[in-house]
Amino acid sequence: MKAIGFNIVVEEINEKIMSGDIIITSSVDSDVRHKKGKIVTVGDKVTEVEVNDIVYYDARYSSNMRLSDGKKIVLVEERGIVIKEEL
Repeated sequence: MKAIGFNIVVEEINEKIMSGDIIITSSVDSDVRHKKGKIVTVGDKVTEVEVNDIVYYDARYSSNMRLSDGKKIVLVEERGIVIKEEL
């Protein structure tokens, strides 16, 4: 699988946040517009991120896709990447 153009394939990272006795996961926190993920592949026109980078992306510039093996991936336009974590 290889992304094309300005597209990026991201594997979403579900985070758990403790708030007192309550555990909030990113999958149930619907108010959060930006999601965390790991880049799987980038298109040939992408310049700001690379494979294996951890990023936050704007969900409005993304769409979910289910592969034939059942694995869920996220397709993101490069302009939808808002933060790249520094190691």
